[in-house]
Amino acid sequence: DVALADECDEAVAKGLAATLEHLALSSAEPPRSTPFHSCWAPTEPIAEYAALLRLEFRCSCECLVLAMIYIDRVMKRHGHIVVSPLTCHRLLAASLTIAAKFQDDDCLENGHYAEACGVSLSELNELERTLLGLLGYRLAVQPTEFELYRRILFRAGGGRARGK
Repeated sequence: DVALADECDEAVAKGLAATLEHLALSSAEPPRSTPFHSCWAPTEPIAEYAALLRLEFRCSCECLVLAMIYIDRVMKRHGHIVVSPLTCHRLLAASLTIAAKFQDDDCLENGHYAEACGVSLSELNELERTLLGLLGYRLAVQPTEFELYRRILFRAGGGRARGK
């Protein structure tokens, strides 16, 4: 059912933004800077930025889930990487770019991704290279892990299970 899929996609998109916002507001800045740090916190709320990237990237619901998994993996493996007001936009830009290229059939040119993200092409390339390295180039996700994160994002975005 297309309407149900659209509702699910919307809830997952809202859940991704809500999760990143919660992480950003509840984290302390690490003592050292990373390539994901901005000089100052972007004025655009992460929810608006995520919605813009979703539209510009034409990404699937699966990409949104993968982006969150990649961010979470990096935070768990590398304690100096945190989602904060200074990092959330760049982490989302890099993780969503990687997820779109890995998952979706119609990936775009990096110039398009960079423009949509509001960064230079060289900067996006560096963010993407850094994130891939931190992930150990391991992008595959097991179905059970994917479904766990999809459900978490769906609920965080206000999605409700059918028939309940």
